Amino acid sequence: MLYATALELPMTIDFQVVGIDAGPGHGTLVADADRVLLVTDYHFSYTTGRSPARVLKGRINGNPVTLVGSFWVSASGTGLLVSELRIGSDELQPTYTVVRASRRVGCFLPV
Repeated sequence: MLYATALELPMTIDFQVVGIDAGPGHGTLVADADRVLLVTDYHFSYTTGRSPARVLKGRINGNPVTLVGSFWVSASGTGLLVSELRIGSDELQPTYTVVRASRRVGCFLPV
């Protein structure tokens, strides 16, 4: 679970849902107790037998983001309970680079 205390909320996001419920949307990330919720007018389906997890790619303040969460339903509509938020990348499966440092050790003696 992503904790709200780690973020400066609220944040607005323009997003594209990937996979189930695909489509563009707009919403706001808000704190609810210590949880992070995406509040939006976007209509996530909650048909029985489908995974509640949703993946979104988008932008917050011009920065690319990837967001993963499970839908929640309330009297005011539907949204996502955010479990993962990656700011700076909208890659669904990020690649990593391995860097190895080699150190040359020299010894200097007084003459």
